[in-house]
Amino acid sequence: MENERRRLARVIISSEYPQGQFCLYINGQPVGLRALRDVSPFGLSLLLELQLTKDSEVTLHYSNDETELVVSGTVTWCVADDISGYFRAGVLLNEGAVSDNTAFFKAVTA
Repeated sequence: MENERRRLARVIISSEYPQGQFCLYINGQPVGLRALRDVSPFGLSLLLELQLTKDSEVTLHYSNDETELVVSGTVTWCVADDISGYFRAGVLLNEGAVSDNTAFFKAVTA
């Protein structure tokens, strides 16, 4: 299991929310995102169809009927998930984009 490095508590994302669409990109190319597992204002945990390389730069787009948001960050870890057959990854959101990160956090946990 990965070491916990988050500064704030994470919010576990259930299947009931958030309502909307997520698209994950690396170098402008879409990546098979299965689920957003949890979120904090500083980072994300993702379930993916392929393994990501540590230190890869990613961009996550989120849209619903009311808003479109984009956050970016760096992959800090990625491991195989034996239960699902996919990969779990942690993303540290860009520290210079606090307002975007906070808006994203509020939108997906509302």
